[in-house]
Amino acid sequence: MFDTIYLHVGSPKTGTTSIQGSFDANRDVLERAGWGYPSDRLHYQLMGLAGSNKRVFGPGADDGQPIATFRSDCETWFRRETKRLSALGVKQLIFSFEPLFAAPEPVLREIIDRLRRKARRIVIICYCRHPYHRWAGVYQERVKNGGLPGRRSKRLETGLHDSQTLEMIESLVGPSNMILRKFDRETLINGDVIDDFAAALGFAALPADFRKSTRENESLSCEAFAIARAINRRVPAKKNGLWNPARAKSLPRLLTSISGTPFVPPRRDIDRVAPLVEAERARLKDRFGLDFAALEPPNRPALFRRKDTLDDIARIIADQAVEIERLRAARDRAVWRRALRWIRRAGGA
Repeated sequence: MFDTIYLHVGSPKTGTTSIQGSFDANRDVLERAGWGYPSDRLHYQLMGLAGSNKRVFGPGADDGQPIATFRSDCETWFRRETKRLSALGVKQLIFSFEPLFAAPEPVLREIIDRLRRKARRIVIICYCRHPYHRWAGVYQERVKNGGLPGRRSKRLETGLHDSQTLEMIESLVGPSNMILRKFDRETLINGDVIDDFAAALGFAALPADFRKSTRENESLSCEAFAIARAINRRVPAKKNGLWNPARAKSLPRLLTSISGTPFVPPRRDIDRVAPLVEAERARLKDRFGLDFAALEPPNRPALFRRKDTLDDIARIIADQAVEIERLRAARDRAVWRRALRWIRRAGGA
């Protein structure tokens, strides 16, 4: 039985990737200090502990793995890791999986109930951004991954109801077992989310041999955003409900490598959600004491005055990304063929 299990649930775009990368890379350091971070950088296996969950997260999500197989693998992982860490004398356990922030109440309740069998106390840690930045982050992620959110007004509201999610989480664990932190570089300890997360866990200071990860979930620049939307119009991410084979899966990473002006959504969309942003800001302050500044809509620079220029750039990038992936796949197949020939020759000898 562990003393405490800390469950880190995000929210999105609050340094989760850096936290997970750092704590996963330092599992041995943490274990020597009496803390456990189970194997795997992000703990998608928690979703498999909920029998009421109908959706597959993790490696099985894209390869057609049956839900029963996925759940069985998750159960095996959970039993193995908790047994291993308990044998090491670990008393504090840390799990981190950002999609839990968007999990339905029955699923999250079932996961928490399962964790309660292993620990005397369950504490949920959550970082919150300014509602405008939260919404803008969701907006650009959708565009980066092939969507055109401006076409559906209802989807523009995504990320502006975090207060309701926090109320649901609080009802499951109680206010004394919930740690809320503002994700703001001016309020984070040392301006660093990893130091701040360690302080939330109760560390006076991280161990001297703790190695921080610099891995980050990069944002789009305004220039990259304009190119991404042009690509999405030309080569949609989905075709007949399936992934479009004419679109390279590496496009998001390629787009984040384009430097430029910090991302600002289209002004018409900012104006449409401004009242919702202010309402959510007031709820977060009144209900949870998270005081964010009033919204001051940033100005969006004028880019690519000629539409044909933008379309040409989008076409070149989309075509080249597909070609790069084709060449990489051909290279990988050639490597496997050489390896198989070597294995056959070695077996024959």
